[in-house]
Amino acid sequence: MKLFKKARITAFSAIVLISALVLVAEMLLPESVVDLFAARADLKFLMPLTLITYMFMHSGFNHFFFNMFFTAPFAIAHEKRVGARRFLRDYLVSGVVAAVFFMQMPSLFGSPALIGASGACSGIMALGCLGFKGSRSQEILALLGLIGLFMASFIPGLYDCLIPSGVAHMAHVGGILAGVVLFCSDRFTNEAAPTRR
Repeated sequence: MKLFKKARITAFSAIVLISALVLVAEMLLPESVVDLFAARADLKFLMPLTLITYMFMHSGFNHFFFNMFFTAPFAIAHEKRVGARRFLRDYLVSGVVAAVFFMQMPSLFGSPALIGASGACSGIMALGCLGFKGSRSQEILALLGLIGLFMASFIPGLYDCLIPSGVAHMAHVGGILAGVVLFCSDRFTNEAAPTRR
């Protein structure tokens, strides 16, 4: 995108900056105001908006730092490969799908509020693994890493349906699935597009 090119910043660094500013705002604003922007199925009026706002919110510095730190290598590689516009699309779509997926999971403890970029980050990690280019063995390792990431979220997520752990594992699962679908969709679209001569 032209704005990012002129300012010489990446879409991912802009997301990190916005999330950091939101974290500061969370510390300054009353909790009752902050809660309005968390994703929650029972918040009918603001729900469409919160499907976006929740992914820029975090429960504290550690939550924010580790989300961005572990996502950075995948995000940098993916944005370099597809550009800022598609990266933003992938990040936001993964985050929205992650929230919706999480809200559909049964829970004995009602509909907890959801905050954090983990779902969007999981989608970017999936895209980073699937789009990785290297030797055959390296690409297999990247795929195995993605499978491991999925299982590390899916299995605890099943337990969360009965006894919530405080970590939205099923949002991670939703984000990963969104990343896989986006990758397959883009690959199919590129292969189906007519060749220009």
